Amino acid sequence: TLTEAELDKLRAEIGKIVFEPDGMVTLVTGTLDYGQGHSTPFSQILAAQLGVPFEKIRLKQNDSDIVHTGGGTGGSRSITATGLAIVEASELVVAKGKQAAAHLMEAAESDIVFADGVFTIAGTDRSIGIMELSRRLLDGKMPDGLPTSLSVDHSSREVPSTYPNGCHVAEVEID
Repeated sequence: TLTEAELDKLRAEIGKIVFEPDGMVTLVTGTLDYGQGHSTPFSQILAAQLGVPFEKIRLKQNDSDIVHTGGGTGGSRSITATGLAIVEASELVVAKGKQAAAHLMEAAESDIVFADGVFTIAGTDRSIGIMELSRRLLDGKMPDGLPTSLSVDHSSREVPSTYPNGCHVAEVEID
């Protein structure tokens, strides 16, 4: 019998985003692709949220050493569950990025806006791209209290169920 805490972990999903020293971005999920092609839509969501180049994203799954949360694949839950986790994790990346970009560009964090993969000081042309910011953070030259990486290890809240094939209707007229 599973405890309520163990059930909560199964209802949630991992959205771990790791900015690697080689310039790649690793996306870790708790769903398992066994022929569905998860890599494409998951990468599309990450690219749309963060402006990370699609070809720089790699999917890592099915490794119990790093996948600490997730309910697996089944019942059309993969894109709903993992998509939500990627969106939530991306929001955390942006928050860390605004802190770091503010420091590097000598601006107030509240003046930093993020769009299309770029952190910009509002009302100016001063900006830094997310991949460049990641590289600069990994160089290890940030003061204490500021992010040293854009990487996040996030578990989403419980994911609502979807039942896309729950009902089929056909209207037939006979003349």
